[in-house]
Amino acid sequence: MNMTLQSLNLSFNSFSTALPVGFANLTDLISLNLSSAGFTGQIPNDFSKLTKLVSLDLSALSFPGGPALKLEKPNFATLVQNLTHLTELLLDGVNISAHGNDWCKALSSSLPNLKVLSMSNCYLSGPLDASLAKLQSLSIIRFSGNNLSAPVPEFLANYSKLTALQLSSCQLNGIFPQAIFQVPTLEILDLSSNDFLQGSFPELHQNLSLRTLMLSSTNFSGTLPQSIGELEKLSRIELAEAPDKD
Repeated sequence: MNMTLQSLNLSFNSFSTALPVGFANLTDLISLNLSSAGFTGQIPNDFSKLTKLVSLDLSALSFPGGPALKLEKPNFATLVQNLTHLTELLLDGVNISAHGNDWCKALSSSLPNLKVLSMSNCYLSGPLDASLAKLQSLSIIRFSGNNLSAPVPEFLANYSKLTALQLSSCQLNGIFPQAIFQVPTLEILDLSSNDFLQGSFPELHQNLSLRTLMLSSTNFSGTLPQSIGELEKLSRIELAEAPDKD
């Protein structure tokens, strides 16, 4: 009997070895989860042959200087160029070391169906390129722990399906766009540990979905709007080490 492997989950193991090139022979895979499995070194070029993938998770809990997966040769654009069916891409902790223009344009040109994009602690630099605005199916965006060193772009408010925006510890600066607070589907907003990010609070619509608001160690100023008390789903607010709020 012929068997076609469509889903493979090897997460949370301790393989402590390079990624085998043999994964590329599993061309019928739809879901591949190798998160925190102990793999290290360069992600093989052959991974781009897994063209049926809908979900790819290579994320890992990593520490500076510790073993980690990396994307050098091939680079990030080479990895994703043929993975056009991906809806979920999780690469947290993978050393990508790419500039904003490069990795943003690679995403927008290759992954039109992307819904979940998680690339925290990937040594990415900014700014976030406007080409990302093409990815209108995005619902989860996680870029925490990267050196974006730029303002938060206005186009993030235009994602009609956005449920989570996590940009903590990204060295963000400038004025945070108030329109992002008003995205009706947004449930989690984490901007914490961006000391130079400024902003103020607009009046908030009662029909918002916001559950978690994390602004600790930012430079937001002004008063909290009275309308924040009318958000029935809001269960967590963190404003530690931020300017005083009345």
